[in-house]
Amino acid sequence: MAGGRNSKTMADIGNGVIITGLILQLLWFIFFIVVASAFHHRMKLVPTVASRQSEIRWQSYLYTLYLVSGLIIVRSLFRMIEFVEGSDGYLLSNEAFLYVFDTLPMFFMVWLHWKHPGEIGVLLRGEKAYQNGFKLITARSR
Repeated sequence: MAGGRNSKTMADIGNGVIITGLILQLLWFIFFIVVASAFHHRMKLVPTVASRQSEIRWQSYLYTLYLVSGLIIVRSLFRMIEFVEGSDGYLLSNEAFLYVFDTLPMFFMVWLHWKHPGEIGVLLRGEKAYQNGFKLITARSR
């Protein structure tokens, strides 16, 4: 799109590529959520021995995954509509939409600092989990 300043055709091609990419991103992300939901449902029906341990809060992490994924989907959908409307569209002409649908979902992803799924691997190895998500967990060298 940057090269399209001199040619409207190049700008339209660039915009089409971006819109197509956002549509594909949304479709694949929705597919990912469907697969994660199927995994969640099957694990509830037939839990593994490790998943029955009370300190391994795997369902809590899946709910966090659903929350963050929903925020990403909202943001991607907003971006797709924004590009379809163009630079003089309604969404870009009202700054509040940018804050609510673009910035706010990214801000709420800070939640992953407290609910980082890396803790599951630590617990499955039999190590003690950290109380907050801010402590850096490093891999062991071989």
